Amino acid sequence: MSSNTMKKKLTRGLVIYGAGFLLFFIFRLIYGCTSYPPGESGIINQLSGESASAIRNYASSKMKYAKEGQANQVITVDQKYERIADLAAATGNFTDDENKCRKTIADNKALIQHESRSGLQGKRTLNLTIGVDPERFDAMTAEIEKIGNIISKNISKIDKTNEYKDLNAKKDSLLKTRQALISLKGRGGKIEEFIQLENRILSIEEEIQQLGVRLGEYDSENEFCTIRFSLRENATAAGIPVLHRIKVALEWSISYYLLFTVLAVIGSGLVLIFIILMEKLGFMKKLIERLE
Repeated sequence: MSSNTMKKKLTRGLVIYGAGFLLFFIFRLIYGCTSYPPGESGIINQLSGESASAIRNYASSKMKYAKEGQANQVITVDQKYERIADLAAATGNFTDDENKCRKTIADNKALIQHESRSGLQGKRTLNLTIGVDPERFDAMTAEIEKIGNIISKNISKIDKTNEYKDLNAKKDSLLKTRQALISLKGRGGKIEEFIQLENRILSIEEEIQQLGVRLGEYDSENEFCTIRFSLRENATAAGIPVLHRIKVALEWSISYYLLFTVLAVIGSGLVLIFIILMEKLGFMKKLIERLE
């Protein structure tokens, strides 16, 4: 075999090997771009601490509708609901945008119910849970959206009317039970029975107090809608930089293509050993003769 033929075969092999690596690289790059498209930097609104997640604000609205077949009879329903806006923003001017946020809160006469801060200069994060008057909710949400570069937004409204009615019904039931138990105290009995009765009354009174606290969240004077806002520094809306995408795709391609190469070499070696053994044992010659 001439040296020119060897060079051609070697060149062809290297080209095929390089094309395989290029396919690996392109595949990984496309996967990264589709899984994490531009404009999504992975920022989500995560309020730290149980105190933030435990905050619940409720509001109410009057709903009027006519009964079917009775156009003159209008029924008014007091709807209780929970309305939440989850917003996350990235900014390169953290201090200025934080001041804008606090000014927006003050202008709308809203209340900061939970605040958490983390990170050092250049990588700071501010998480706020804000209670705002239901009538100002839409306007304030629109103002908050103008702060920094909004990355994510989610607004939800959940009806709580049935839950409110259930709490009231449970409270009424407990009040009746307590009154019935108190009436039993006037009757005679053993000391042990009297102690058990007192303990049961105390237990019911604790349940009534807990229900009173939960029902107090629905009072008209405590009505709020919730805005959860997360502001992060230097997490730009441009998303993941192109050079970073190329770097990650290149590292992945090198690692896995080398692994693929090693497995291919090992596999080829095992096949070659198998063929040599077959020839040594005469199986290959017999197989060729049968095929002929």
